[in-house]
Amino acid sequence: MDARVRRTALALGLFLTPLVGWAAYNQIPPGVLVQSNLGAGVFAALGHAPDATGGFVIYDNIVADITALGGGIPLSDISGWGTGVATALGNAVNGANGLLQLNASSTVPQANLTTRASAASVVAAPVAPASTSVFAMQGLAGTITPATTGRIKITISGTIVAPTSTVVDNGISYQISTGTGTAPVNAASLTGTQVGPVQTYTSAVAPTAAADVHVPFSVSYLVTGLTLGTPVWIDLAAKSVTTASAMGLSNVGVIAIEF
Repeated sequence: MDARVRRTALALGLFLTPLVGWAAYNQIPPGVLVQSNLGAGVFAALGHAPDATGGFVIYDNIVADITALGGGIPLSDISGWGTGVATALGNAVNGANGLLQLNASSTVPQANLTTRASAASVVAAPVAPASTSVFAMQGLAGTITPATTGRIKITISGTIVAPTSTVVDNGISYQISTGTGTAPVNAASLTGTQVGPVQTYTSAVAPTAAADVHVPFSVSYLVTGLTLGTPVWIDLAAKSVTTASAMGLSNVGVIAIEF
C-alpha cells in the first residue's frame, strides 16, 4: 500500500473512532471544527453545516449544564443548528433557553441582568397600639417583590413617642411581620408571619410631659425563601406596655433589600 494511503487511512481511523463515542453521548468535546480539515461529508454526517467562517464551536456539556439549571435546550434542538449558528446566537437574546450575547468585555450586558429588588417607605404617625395583651398591626404597608434570590433584609426604624404618657414604666413592644396579599391596616388583628425578636421599650422615669419622649428605635431581620415575583408586605406588630395607647411610634421608615 502506498505510504500516503496508509497515512490517510491511519488519520481517518484516529479521527472517526472518537466520533462514535461522541455520537453516543450526543455531544462533541470542546474545540473548533473546521470544514477544510474535516470535509463537507463529516459535517453533514454530524447534522451540522459550517458557519460563515468555515467552522463552528461546540462546548462540552453545555446542554447538560443548561438543562441542569432548569432552562434547558433539548438535544433535538442542538441537531437543528446549522449554517450561521454562531452569528445567529450572537445576535439573538433568548433568556428562556439560556442563550444571550456577551458584551465586548465578555460579561453579561446590564440590560439582560435581573436587578435585585429594593424598597423604602415612611409612615409619619401610626396610631399607638390600644391593647397591653394582644399584638395588633401598625399598618406600615411596606412592600417588596423579590426578583432574584427571595432573600430579603428588612430594617424598620423610627422614633418612640408618648401621645399621652407621663407615667413611669409605660412603653411599647413591637416585632417585624411579613405576608402576602393585601397589607393590613393600622389596628388590624395580628396577621402574617412574625419574624425576629420582640423588642420592648419602657420609660425608666416619669416624663415631665408626654412631648418630652423621643426615643430612636431600629429592628432588622433576614427573611429567606420568599417566592420570586410575589409581592410581600412588611409591617410591625405592636402592643402597649402597662397603659394602652400610652406610647406609639413616629416617622417609621421601612427599608427592604434583596441580596
